[in-house]
Amino acid sequence: MDFYLTNHTGRGNVADWTHGNTVFWDMEEENVCYFNARHLHTIYKIDMTTGDIIWTLGEYESDFDLYDIKGDPATTFFYGAHSIERIGPNKYIIYDNDAFNTTDFASNWPRYVEFEIDEETWTAQETFTWIIPDNSTYHGDHWGDADHLPGDTRLGTFGAGGSTDLDLLTEVNEAGEIIWELAINGTDTYRAERFYSSPLVRFDGATLLTDTKTSAIVNLTVWNSFKERMSSDGLVQVYDGENLIYTDAFVFLPYWQDTDLSLVLLIDDYKKGTYNLSLIIENSDGISTILFFDFIIERAPTAGWVIAVSITVPVVVLGGAGGGTYFYLKKKKKK
Repeated sequence: MDFYLTNHTGRGNVADWTHGNTVFWDMEEENVCYFNARHLHTIYKIDMTTGDIIWTLGEYESDFDLYDIKGDPATTFFYGAHSIERIGPNKYIIYDNDAFNTTDFASNWPRYVEFEIDEETWTAQETFTWIIPDNSTYHGDHWGDADHLPGDTRLGTFGAGGSTDLDLLTEVNEAGEIIWELAINGTDTYRAERFYSSPLVRFDGATLLTDTKTSAIVNLTVWNSFKERMSSDGLVQVYDGENLIYTDAFVFLPYWQDTDLSLVLLIDDYKKGTYNLSLIIENSDGISTILFFDFIIERAPTAGWVIAVSITVPVVVLGGAGGGTYFYLKKKKKK
């Protein structure tokens, strides 16, 4: 503890040895929150009813054995971090500022970090990391954010510090390639949140085979138009022209987890041919995405009524006319 008291003073004469910057309320697991102590390089899972610490993870008195993305033992996953978020069962994302790095105080290479924990073996494993390509443009020793988006992309905010006045919002894919980037001048950006105008849909583009002439399965993955901390109701419908041929209620999973749906379409009244069907995904606010796709039935030349069902749509379809990003901004102080 003496090390942290000595090296973190930042508030006048007061030792800023914890510098808590995030309290994340987990609404799926009642009465639990996560507290990020930036200057201890540690997060805490806390019982909000009793105030007891359930576990700690990080550099200071961690309950877990930590393993980096290569599987090697690690002291911590982050230094001076921001914005811890739960993104699934035992899965988390955090913005690693790489500030006050106890192995190298001069180091400053921010990154996005995802990790998964096991509360039985008390181990934690990094599952995704993206480190900045250079630490002059992307420098961010304080503030910052990282989010896991639909389709397994990540959006991060580099909003303060460095040798330039540019703030950067950067979205990367699973391979670590930059998808898009926004540079903002004249402000400091604390965090950003992505949203879309309507729910998102991804079809399973593979051809499906069935040995029955009565039904066929269409598989798809959906996400709500905004990130939620609790499950919410959804509705899926399929129309052939004006005729409703399928309807079912479902639940959007929270934290933009993949919500997988399997639609069993009854095709016993359909003959060989191509049918233009429409799919509607609606959320609890009444906001919907409408997509059109070709449904092709081909009777195989062998006995047994083997039917090939082809879904002719893009593999990934974003709902509505597009989306947006909401920024938390602070004015740049005059020098």
